[in-house]
Amino acid sequence: MRYMLFLSVLVLSAYGASHQTFLEGEWRSNKDLTVAGFEASETLTDEKKKFLLKELGKLTLVFKGNKTRVYFKGEEEPRDLEWGEFRIVNSSEHSFTLSITNSLIDGKKFSYTWADDCFYLNSTEWGFHEYFCKLQ
Repeated sequence: MRYMLFLSVLVLSAYGASHQTFLEGEWRSNKDLTVAGFEASETLTDEKKKFLLKELGKLTLVFKGNKTRVYFKGEEEPRDLEWGEFRIVNSSEHSFTLSITNSLIDGKKFSYTWADDCFYLNSTEWGFHEYFCKLQ
């Protein structure tokens, strides 16, 4: 019986480990990189820049296996948040695209570009790129 329990734990551990992706872990908004990119933006008003300067650096993306969730540092308790699912649609050394499904969105695709060890969401509508770097 002990052998079966040990074998079950071993198999489940191996299964969980095999589904990790390059995104595994927590990625937080990087205020310095983001601000450096939007200083010259002509589409952002001074009011929006002021708001962003106050809020950047809080948004955190969490990836675990094929699950994902989002929280704001200091405002929400991460363990109580809903998990959604994500799938890597494509990936290269320069960029990747995710399909994300949760209670608010169903299979919405988001494309990101790598910037050294960080990445940013490709979005022209916002007038800036919000960078995310992995927490250690």
